[in-house]
Amino acid sequence: MQDVTACLQGATGLKVNKPIGYSHAEQGVTLTQNEIERVAALLSPVPVSLADLSTDSGLPWRTLAAVVAELELGGRAIIQPGGLVSGPV
Repeated sequence: MQDVTACLQGATGLKVNKPIGYSHAEQGVTLTQNEIERVAALLSPVPVSLADLSTDSGLPWRTLAAVVAELELGGRAIIQPGGLVSGPV
């Protein structure tokens, strides 16, 4: 998130002291690379519900939401309407 903020500051001249939006650390969620890769491996172009993804990954909802957000920001997941998520096509 800090990289995005830095890019936006340079492009728009905005002064941002604090990252905009959701901060996993502020919410008490610490992600591991293992968790991120585990969820990424479960994704395909076919959308799956977050409930099924939580069950398949073994991650609690709070952690899964943070992982899916990280994957989407990295272009490795697509959050769909209706609580679905898929991998990139």
